[in-house]
Amino acid sequence: MTASGTQYMMVIDDPIKFAAFTEHFLSNGQIDQKYTDLYGNTNYKIYNIKENGLSANNEVGFVKFLSDQKSGLKILKGSNKSNNWEELGLKDGNIIPKPCN
Repeated sequence: MTASGTQYMMVIDDPIKFAAFTEHFLSNGQIDQKYTDLYGNTNYKIYNIKENGLSANNEVGFVKFLSDQKSGLKILKGSNKSNNWEELGLKDGNIIPKPCN
């Protein structure tokens, strides 16, 4: 993912939570595309994530979505040269970047 030269990476932070989160999207071991599309469209509206929305607004919405859904995922944001990365977190509805070690 990129926005204005910024790089984004999604990583699994908690494999147990991630496994539970992904169970919603499977039917008989296969991805349930209709459910996945409905789930995504519904939650993008709830969290105000828009295809042509401002990056800052989408960041807040997506980080909140991943946290609220207990997805086991986190978002890292890198510089345009990908040499500095920060984990995106939320505090009081605002993005709080935390440098990665």
